[in-house]
Parts: sequence; C-alpha cells; structure tokens
Amino acid sequence: MQCLGGGTAGCPLAATLSQEYKVLLLERGGVPFTNRNVSLLANFHLTLADLSDTSASQYFVSNDGVYNSRARVLGGGTSINAGFYTRASASYVKRVGWDAKLVNESYPWVEKQVVHEPIFEPWQRAVRDGLLDVGVSPDNGFTYDHLYGTKVGGTIFDRFGRRHTAAELLASANPKNIDVLIHARAQKIVFDTTGKKPRAVGVVFKDENGVQHEAFISKTQGSEVIVTCGAIGSPQLLLLSGIGPKADLEKLNIPVVHDNKLVGKNMQDNPMNSIFVPFKNPVKQSLIETVGITKLGVYIEASSGYGQTKDNISCNHGIASAEIGQLSTIPPKQRTHEAIAAYKRIKKDIPYEAFHGGFILSKIAYPKSKGELKLIDTNADNNPSVTFNYFSHKEDLKKCVHGVRIMEKLIRTKPFLNFTQCDLKTVNKLLNMSVTANVNLIPRHTNDTKKLEQFCKDTVITIWHYHGGCHVGQVVNTDYEVMGVHRLRVIDGSTFDQSPGTNPQATVMMLGRNEGSMIDWSYIEKPSTYTTPVGRLHGNRRSHGVGPSGRGHPVAIESSFIEQFDTSYLVRDELYQALSLKNELETFNEIKKDIPYEAFHGGFILSKIAYPKSKGELKLIDTNADNNPSVTFNYFSHKEDLKKCVHGVRIMEKLIRTKPFLNFTQCDLKTVNKLLNMSVTANVNLIPRHTNDTKKLEQFCKDTVITIWHYHGGCHVGQVVNTDYEVMGVHRLRVIDGSTFDQSPGTNPQATVMMLGRNEGSMIDWSYIEKPSTYTTPVGRLHGNRRSHGVGPSGRGHPVAIESSFIEQFDTSYLVRDELYQALSLKNELETFNESSL
Repeated sequence: MQCLGGGTAGCPLAATLSQEYKVLLLERGGVPFTNRNVSLLANFHLTLADLSDTSASQYFVSNDGVYNSRARVLGGGTSINAGFYTRASASYVKRVGWDAKLVNESYPWVEKQVVHEPIFEPWQRAVRDGLLDVGVSPDNGFTYDHLYGTKVGGTIFDRFGRRHTAAELLASANPKNIDVLIHARAQKIVFDTTGKKPRAVGVVFKDENGVQHEAFISKTQGSEVIVTCGAIGSPQLLLLSGIGPKADLEKLNIPVVHDNKLVGKNMQDNPMNSIFVPFKNPVKQSLIETVGITKLGVYIEASSGYGQTKDNISCNHGIASAEIGQLSTIPPKQRTHEAIAAYKRIKKDIPYEAFHGGFILSKIAYPKSKGELKLIDTNADNNPSVTFNYFSHKEDLKKCVHGVRIMEKLIRTKPFLNFTQCDLKTVNKLLNMSVTANVNLIPRHTNDTKKLEQFCKDTVITIWHYHGGCHVGQVVNTDYEVMGVHRLRVIDGSTFDQSPGTNPQATVMMLGRNEGSMIDWSYIEKPSTYTTPVGRLHGNRRSHGVGPSGRGHPVAIESSFIEQFDTSYLVRDELYQALSLKNELETFNEIKKDIPYEAFHGGFILSKIAYPKSKGELKLIDTNADNNPSVTFNYFSHKEDLKKCVHGVRIMEKLIRTKPFLNFTQCDLKTVNKLLNMSVTANVNLIPRHTNDTKKLEQFCKDTVITIWHYHGGCHVGQVVNTDYEVMGVHRLRVIDGSTFDQSPGTNPQATVMMLGRNEGSMIDWSYIEKPSTYTTPVGRLHGNRRSHGVGPSGRGHPVAIESSFIEQFDTSYLVRDELYQALSLKNELETFNESSL
C-alpha cells in the first residue's frame, strides 16, 4: 500500500494498514517532534507566522482575499491547529453512511493516544458562563460529543502545553511493515493505461534535494495507492495526475487519464468572524476549549492570551493577527502585504491595553456557499488557485448576523464583566480602543442588519476548516475509490461535503482509523510491496527524541534517504570507512595478506570537494554524553558535488602520469600501471579504467568516498546562534567553533578555527562587567553574561537582524539545572521531565 500524505488521516490510516500489509507513507514536510513552534501551545501563532520554505505551515491566499494555511509536516493539521477535539454528531455519522459501531470504536483509539481534558482557564470559564447567560444551553459539561448547548471539549495539548499530533498514532503501527519517508513530495500518480480502465501503479516523488524517484506498488491484486493529502493537496494531486476536467488539464499539457469535471469543485470553508475583547491586565493564554453549539447555525468559541511583551511577535492577535495574514477588520480584497506592514507600524502607537484580552469567535456551521480549486501550473510544490466564495449564499450571511449578535451580547454578560473587572462603560472604551488597533470594526448599532451583513463580509477570516474537492458521489464512491480508475482511493477531508463537529480533526483521524479497519482487503493474497530504483537503507536508529520513540515505543519513522546509493551491493552506514564503503575492515585485512608488499609503498593523491552542497543531520541516539550521536552527511546527494568529484578524479589520474611523477617514482609508465592495478586488488583504489566514462566515475566517487575530517555545521549562524554566536532563545550561552560554519574555510579549517577563538576572545566587550558572573554547580564552572562583537556581519560593523523563526524562547517557571540532561533538549517529553522533577 502507498499512502500519499502523512497528515491527520494518513497517519492513522497507515498505522492501521501496517498491522496486516506493507505500507509506504510519504510526507512532504518534516517531523513535528523536534520543532518547538509545533510542539508547544505557547508557540501556536509562530508556526503560522513563519512564511519560510521550511515552515510546518504553507500559507496561501484564496481568491476571496482571505489568508489561509495548509500543513507541511508529519501529522498534518493536527501539528498546526488550535487543538480542539470534538466528535461528529450522531446524525452526521448516519447521514454519510458510516458504520456507527466501528466509528465508536475508532474515536476512542485516537483519544487514548493523543487527546486530553483541558486545564480550563479562567477566560474559558467566563465564556462558558456567558454563553449560558445568553441562552446557549444546556450546560453539557466536559464531553467529546456534539450536542446543542455549551460544552467543554477535548484538546490535543497536554497539561504542560505540549501538542500531541496524529504523527504519534504511528506508534501503533507495525514497524516491520511500514516505511515513513519525510520531505518526500508527491508529484503525480503513475497509471497503467493499457487496460479498460486506467490502473494506479505508483507515484513519482521528489526528495529534499529535489531528486526525483518513483515508487511502485505490488502487482498483487488489491494493492492500492491511497491519497491522503488533505482538502487542498488531494484534488491538486489528482489534477496533476490527469484526473479532472479535460479542458483544464489540456491547457496545462497534462495527459488526461480520466475526465471528471467535478475534481476540485464544490470547495467550502467555514467562514469565521471575531470580536477582540481587551482587558486592563494580561490574560493567560488559552486556545479553543469551550464551545457554544447554537440552533441558529453558528458555533461560538474563544481564545486568549497574545500580549506577553510589546516587542515580541507574541503581541500579535493570534487567530486574527496581521502577523499571520488575518486582518479581521480590512475587507478581504484589501488584505495586502502593504496593509499588513502598515498595520504593524500603526499598532506600535496603540495603547498596550488594547492588546490584552481574548477573542470571541463565531463560525458558520455547514455553509452553503461553494467555490472551486484549479491548478495554476504543474509544480506540485506551488499552491493551486482556490476560491471559497464566502457569503455568496444568503443563508450563510443570515447565520453570521446571528453569530455577531450573540457575541455582542456575550461580552456584556455578568460573567464577562466580573472576569474583566470592568464596568460596562470601561468595556465600551476598550472596545473602541481595539477598533483603533484595527482589531474590531463592529458597528455600534447591532440592530442594523445591513451594517452587520457588511461587517460579516469585511471581517471574514478562516479557522482552517476548509473541505471538499473530492466529494463522495462526485469524485470517489462510498468506499472512497476514485471513480473511473482502479486501485486508487482518497481518504481525507477533501471527501467531506460538510465539516463534521465544531472542529473536524477528531473525525478525520477517526476516518483514517475507520477506513483502514473497515475496507475489505481480504482479497489481497500477500502483503503489498513497493520497488524503487534508488537503494535506501532504513536503519534501526531513532530519528527523533520526543514523541513515540522518545517514550520507548518501537517506531518506523526515519529521516528520508539516510543513505542513497545506486549500487548492487549492500552499503551499511555503520561500517568502518577505511578506504571505501565496499568491504568491512576485516575482509580487507584478510585480502591484503596475499597482496605483493610493493603495493603498499607510496603515497596518496587526495581530491577534496570544496564547499559541498550536500547536507545531512546529527541526532542523539541516547542521553550518554560519552557516546557518539547519529550523524548523516548525505555525501554526493547534491549533483554539483558529484560533478566536482569527477573533475577531481580526472585531475588525479592525469597527475600520476606526468613526467615529474615518473621521475620521482623512478618507474616507467608500465610499472606505474602495474602497481596501480595491485593497489586496486588491495582495495586501496577502485578507479575505473576508462576515466572518460562519467557515469563510472560518478559511481567511483560514491563507492570510495572517505573523510578528511573537515565536517562542520549543526549550530549555524542565523539558525542556532546569532551573529554574536549567542544561542538564540536562551541567555548566557554561546557556541564558538566549527559547528557554526556553513562552509569549511580554506583547504584546512584549523587555522580559521584557532583564529576564531582568539578573535572572539579579544573582540568581546567586557567593559560593562564589574566582576565575573558566577554560579555554582556540582562541577563549579565559571560563566559570564558576555556581549559579543565577533566574526561575521556584526564584526564588520553591519547591523544584522538574523534570527531563527523556528527556535522559540523557552518560557517556563521550572528551574533548569545543567546537571539535568540539558532540559531544553528534546530527548524526553516535557511531561516526563516535569514528573521526574517533582
């Protein structure tokens, strides 16, 4: 089986299928476990604000002008959302025709692994009590069920604020039957079109270096490709693969596999509007915990706490902030980058109190407005064109007006006034302040329906619950098989015609588990397999420290392409890299006993690649500082490095046959060739005889690669340390050595590394330190609170503001001692750390 998309549905589906069958799971992003912007509730908004190519979220702007996001990380939307967990209603399950018994078994399977009861912060209590005051009743308490009234739902954040994503459901997979490839971007599905109906046979995908590969499913009857790329990615991939409206595909020169005019059609997003309620004092952060499920077709929810500091990105407004592209008070078509920049400038002059507080959110349930998704180009990495046509149906606008009126009443209830400790006059004053701050534009007279309708249109934003594009009955049948082709399914939110519950994540995870259990695979004679022309080695190492493997569960999550090789013999990354990777050292020692002694007289000619572009990673294997970590360099994974190596080998081959060399060795050319052949037998050289054969030289480069110990990186400037070599996100900690280099300087880096130590020690300004700062530890080390002006941009006098968007300041009340295993490390879950420190 192939699951294309390691998201909210893909992870539980792959885990379930792996109990019986071989599964390949492709995910275009990285893992969430080592990304603290993903893992911590406090950093919820930072991932959405990160617009880099490596961000866990990929933003897009719909043709309506509304900024939106789609996940680009293992775990999908569960890795970037607000965490609220609530099931679909019983009537929804019945309407779509699911097996209620299996559904009620699948939800608990998810809940036992990733769902928690929220702490229930004071702001959320005020919202609950206010909702009951305005008549959104009864009080249903804490429940996962979808019931009219007010309730507290589940959350995928634990009591320490750490997120638990769908990726953790892979802990339930059979590790012997699953391969998970990250940074593997599906380009198109491959079809066999020789039969009566096209038949899916595999997928074309690119790795993190842009190298293209193909993976094929088994020819065994029943082996299938299952698309789980989400409501944007799944219809996009079908279109790229030739399934969709014929006219649209032909415009982009995409070969038509099956003409279906409904692929990408009937896209919907639940529109949301919000009111920001400012307080005199900061309020503790909380995401969605309470919901009012009304009979008027709207859900009322709340979040709070985005005003920690004036100069930190955390002072944005979270769900409706300009920093993440959601300007809730500028009409959608006017939400430009210039408008965002202007907003950020203006808000610096707004009274700080305007940014304390929380949001009241009104989301339209079951919108009737519909749009579409179309390809812009054939690049699978680019966003398609998406239109949702918010409020184009009058019923949606009517529901929105109801929602705004409920919110306006809610903020004036007694529970709210008690919580804010403000009288009604002060509340109105603060609300006016928030209007100036470009947060609210709510009209003063809420009995004016036309003004409220315009408010709904002007302030519409998203809560990321878009769905559709591969509807059941239009693109897939009731077994989620793509109509018109064989051996292809779509199982995710793109098949929904309505978003289930108040947040769909529970039902999407349930769907993955449910369909993995429910689909009849009995006709499959043996486990499905896949083949790929590129050999890959999946080791038994743990690729991350937090999450399933961090808890001791056997998992099959590995970094994609730990080793890449085009070769017929086995290459193991744990072998001793003596002279090549072809034989173990013991084998080499046995062979060389029979080699003539003359073969070992002489010297080496070395060719070293300058400024390689191939990159790898370092990860912990355990917490023993004396042990080596796991290190991967991915030699020659970038084609430019291989090209340089071929040039180097050709130069060396010419060099040893020059007159100076023949004079020095006192050998004629015939003798030199004889001794070279001897050294080939001795496994010293494997140079091919015909050096004009580029492919053979490329293979020689891969087969004989060794190291000259000039490795570097891992603590890069701008990523881990700033230009003064201070570790970002913490105080009083620096890294000054070759790990900060993005290139190895000179032909040997030692001169520059020693210079760096001298340079930084001399140039740092100590004048403001009255006496050395000290602290005591069991090993009594001395640290200073130094300020640096060293090598790099800042050392040259240039003002530089390079910071990392993915390394977050660790805000905690816990005492972190250096005798603990650097508590900010990701080896153990924060929960484990806290429990052990009690």
